[in-house]
Amino acid sequence: MPDPTSDNPKRSATKKFMQFSGMAMEMGILIFVGAWLGKQVDHYFHLPKPYFLLTGTLLFTLAAIYRVVRDLR
Repeated sequence: MPDPTSDNPKRSATKKFMQFSGMAMEMGILIFVGAWLGKQVDHYFHLPKPYFLLTGTLLFTLAAIYRVVRDLR
């Protein structure tokens, strides 16, 4: 009877795929939230240019990159 705790290469590959898929989803969601919040603030203040949209997108992109780097360590 095989030991369920042993490292199965197929299971390991699936685990890594799920881990990286989760990171990609998290990154996309973070960037979307930053852009959405920035757009809402721009709309609230009736700004002629999308200053907060750009700032929110940039900040949340940096936060997403930081989380990916931290998770890969």
